[in-house]
Amino acid sequence: MTNIRRMTAIGLMSGTSVDGVDAALVETDGVDVFDNAVAITRHYRPELKEEIIALLGNETHQNEEKLNRANLLFTLFNRDTVLELLEKAGKKIEDIDVIGFHGHTLFHSPLLKVTRQLGNPQLLANELGVKVV
Repeated sequence: MTNIRRMTAIGLMSGTSVDGVDAALVETDGVDVFDNAVAITRHYRPELKEEIIALLGNETHQNEEKLNRANLLFTLFNRDTVLELLEKAGKKIEDIDVIGFHGHTLFHSPLLKVTRQLGNPQLLANELGVKVV
């Protein structure tokens, strides 16, 4: 029998509206949620929103400098979203077991077997000291 363990997790999601990041904190065993979830939406600053929109729909990116800059800014924006969520929830980073980080889809084509995501999960993990999946 598999051991089911209760965990505190944060999920981060951005969508096609490019309005911001939704974040939720839950205590769960993967089946049941044990505590009231706390959630926030943090809206992008206009400059970050413009940078993301400029990269959308491109299979390849000719300007790696722009992509790298947007990747960094987007990841740090998600870091700050986690910190804001923790403050609202009255939790510390040490209370978190894992963060689910979707990133932001810039391009997706199943036919071409290509997908490009904005976001650096390793940087987010390094910045927060928490496992990121």
